[in-house]
Amino acid sequence: MINIRGYMRCFLTPLFAFLFFDGFSQLSGHTATITSVCFSPDGNSVASASRDKTIKLWRVSDGTLISTLKKHSEAVLTVSFSPDGNLLASGSEDNTIKLWRVSDGT
Repeated sequence: MINIRGYMRCFLTPLFAFLFFDGFSQLSGHTATITSVCFSPDGNSVASASRDKTIKLWRVSDGTLISTLKKHSEAVLTVSFSPDGNLLASGSEDNTIKLWRVSDGT
């Protein structure tokens, strides 16, 4: 079953944000293909997952890299914020799902 609310936040929202946002248009930092992008529920940050085995958290207002999360041993395929924005879930080719505290990246 697909949670359409989560789908809209993680897939449709970034599309509209990039089509209509007047600020920066590119965030650079991953060293391999980006596999997933998800905006936080409050819209202040965005998480990106990559085949470089990392997740990056970015500040939307100015494109600043907030933190890089490095605990997966294979490519990270997907990321999603919890409804309150305090946790981030990631799924990887290492056959694990990890839960991260957004506040400190643990």
